[in-house]
Amino acid sequence: MPSSLRQNAGGESPLHSSQDDARRARRRAVTKSAVIVHGDGKFHVPCTIRDISASGARIQVAIGIAIPDRIYLIDLESQLAFEAVMAWKHLPRCGLRFVAGYKLADLPPQLDYLRVIWLERAAR
Repeated sequence: MPSSLRQNAGGESPLHSSQDDARRARRRAVTKSAVIVHGDGKFHVPCTIRDISASGARIQVAIGIAIPDRIYLIDLESQLAFEAVMAWKHLPRCGLRFVAGYKLADLPPQLDYLRVIWLERAAR
């Protein structure tokens, strides 16, 4: 687990490494604003998190938006960024598996563009 991510707002770690744990991870139904980011920040589009667990999330995007298989998901409310891979895709909904997670306040320098995107979206 990245040292930059300690716990989420609920006090639990938002990541698990075992695929078995991923299948048992408790999901929470939510409606949260988020941003999908790819290509060092050159591609970013809004989405909605529909449910989230310690190991992944189900998101919804606008119809017609193509989503790459490896992305960053910025949870605007929780101020967290997740590196994620596509688990399944049935557009406009997608399932993501979290690979790594970061608090936006503690990003490594090479991911600072995620904080810039978050600040732009949070100001709206």
